[in-house]
Amino acid sequence: MVLSAEKNTKGYKAVEQLPGCCVPACLQMIFRRHSIPFIPSQETIGNHLGLTIPPTVKKYFRGQVRISEKMPPGGYGTRINKKKYSLNTLFQNSQIPLKAEFIFINKIPDENFLRELIRAIVKDEKRDCIMCVQSGSLEGDPDPDNGHVILLSGADQRGIYFIEPGDGTIAKTTYHDLYQGMVLRSCKNWGGMWSIRSLERKYGAGRRMKEDCHDGDFTKTAQILQRPVPRAPDRPHAPGPS
Repeated sequence: MVLSAEKNTKGYKAVEQLPGCCVPACLQMIFRRHSIPFIPSQETIGNHLGLTIPPTVKKYFRGQVRISEKMPPGGYGTRINKKKYSLNTLFQNSQIPLKAEFIFINKIPDENFLRELIRAIVKDEKRDCIMCVQSGSLEGDPDPDNGHVILLSGADQRGIYFIEPGDGTIAKTTYHDLYQGMVLRSCKNWGGMWSIRSLERKYGAGRRMKEDCHDGDFTKTAQILQRPVPRAPDRPHAPGPS
């Protein structure tokens, strides 16, 4: 499904997520936009990101996936707050020339700064943005136990367009509601946004993901071609997840 150019300035092809796979679904859309030669399944990406699901949704997965009857801290889904399951570990292990920087919500002082930051990312062809909010917060019905991510697809002065991986559709929200959704998620549970930047103009053959992802088993990638993104003054930083 190709979304309209007005709402989808970066030309994403929308993907619908498997249960607990909002992050893997967003990454699939980003990989396709950058013409990564090998697009892994959501299950494969999820396993490299520490995906944990409840037994009730195991039927949607083909292979081995982590199952827990007890909900993990922060909710079911991926464990990308841990270094060995982080986005950059995934990119490095798989020779995918992307690099992610996470911007915690306490580094975004207000809605106006959020607007400036997002509009700069939208204009930068090399950047993509995954935003982490409290699940259900953008619909006015926040889930106290789970987070959710969405993929930025466009923006104007009043708000953002985003791809909702839950159903593969496009939606719009205000900067106020987006900001509040990140605040509800909190720094402890990684409320904020990933700015993901391309490291290369063209992509090589890449490498299929290994069956197991070992922390520290990295492949060096090109140095990031840094373009400054607006930053807030340093503020006291809340403890992150363990």
